[in-house]
Amino acid sequence: MARIVILALLATGLHAQNGVKPAEKLPAKAEQALRARAEQFYQDFVKGQFGDAESLVAPETKDYFISIRKERYISCEVKEIGYAGKSKLGEVRAECLRTIVVMGFVGRQVNSSIGSTWKLVHGKWCWYVDPDAPRMTPFGNMGTIVPRTGAGQTATAGAFPTQADVTNAAVALNKVSADKRSLAVKVGEAGVVAFSNAALGTMSISLDGDPPEGIEATPTHADMPANGKATVSVKALEGAKSAVLKFRVFPTGESIAIRVDIQQPAP
Repeated sequence: MARIVILALLATGLHAQNGVKPAEKLPAKAEQALRARAEQFYQDFVKGQFGDAESLVAPETKDYFISIRKERYISCEVKEIGYAGKSKLGEVRAECLRTIVVMGFVGRQVNSSIGSTWKLVHGKWCWYVDPDAPRMTPFGNMGTIVPRTGAGQTATAGAFPTQADVTNAAVALNKVSADKRSLAVKVGEAGVVAFSNAALGTMSISLDGDPPEGIEATPTHADMPANGKATVSVKALEGAKSAVLKFRVFPTGESIAIRVDIQQPAP
């Protein structure tokens, strides 16, 4: 279990950045220039051309960029651009479709919101990671992701939880719960299951496999921010039989089973 969680955290360095919405709009010309550079950067990840993406990285961030695991995306679209708070750094939010490679989710596609920071270097926008900026994960604030390094040293990811931390239920496990473990639904009607996230960062739930014949579950995937909730509607169609729906929690890999008892309508 610990290995699954750590793999999820390390899946890509791009996801280690904070996905904060831009605080203030850029002037039109600056926004156009940043959009062009950001779109080129993310399309390099779609094409798997990571060497080309490196040419868009700020000099002080190159060691970190080289050290992270690169993930090829299925598609990416830049959604929002602006200033990062009161600084003159640029902030970009993109939505990228990716294939999950963590055990229990292999081959499953998910849309991820990715925030990135950009810095003007000699008049050109470059992808930038602040070495002192903390990173928020489902385990909370894990500290800086790029430690201070001396000359000639390569930056490495740091401050990730130990195996003992990860398997400690107080940190991440058992933080996603359902308001009920059984649901009585009449044919032709629907019931609702509410999931809650008590972790310090975003968690997700996904239906494990297809729903049994005659049962509809909507949505089959939902992301929950810290202290957030998600509701899943379960509808019974004609011919439905009682069954168990299993939902997988990401990134911990836990399973939550919901029994659906089908009740026939009164004659």
